[in-house]
Amino acid sequence: TPDLSQATTLAIAAADEREGVDVVVGLVRTARIDGSVRSPDGQPPGAVGITLMRAGDSGNLLRSNLVWRERVATVDPQGRFTISDVTPGKYTLLAQSTAAAGQTAGAAQPAATWAMSEVSADGADVAVSLTMQPAMTIAGRVVFEGATAPPDFTTLSVRLVPPGSGSSIGSGPPGGNVGADRASTFTRVMPGDYRVLTTQRASWAGSWGLRSAMANNRDALDGFLTIRPGDTT
Repeated sequence: TPDLSQATTLAIAAADEREGVDVVVGLVRTARIDGSVRSPDGQPPGAVGITLMRAGDSGNLLRSNLVWRERVATVDPQGRFTISDVTPGKYTLLAQSTAAAGQTAGAAQPAATWAMSEVSADGADVAVSLTMQPAMTIAGRVVFEGATAPPDFTTLSVRLVPPGSGSSIGSGPPGGNVGADRASTFTRVMPGDYRVLTTQRASWAGSWGLRSAMANNRDALDGFLTIRPGDTT
């Protein structure tokens, strides 16, 4: 099936042999997504990247394989984009502002913006209109549960890493350094799923490590920290 949500699951135990698992490749009509992106004032949005991702359980199945999970598109100066050959299924379409080409290093960046839409493809072409909105800020605090003196938390950084980016800790939103008050803030956060990691900029005394990452009464270390549109987690 070209739609992962309709795929058949095979249960295979150790030393099992399964026969008759036949795969039939059929001719399926694909879709084209024609979209437009606008700033909140209705003007073309400037530098924007478009990503089409599998949604729901089928997206979770492919979370570790970025090539299969995502399609990307470019936006022209008028704010238009096209994604062709989209197989049947449910998708999430995400627009994110990017640094303009030729921007001077260290120069102040414009406010980050994003837009998101759910798209269902079944062979018919789809038209999508996106309106950008400001990115989010996510804040947290480090809590120490040791019996001895705590380490220097200002050498600690928390990182939000998108799935499919391997060990690239710099691929997530900026921020995450822990201050003397043990607080940590991320800016320019876009909706999506993130793995929570920690890094140390200096050697810690003892063998301290991340035990949990609680958000909305759920431990994000058991899976992903999901940031929804408008979240103030």
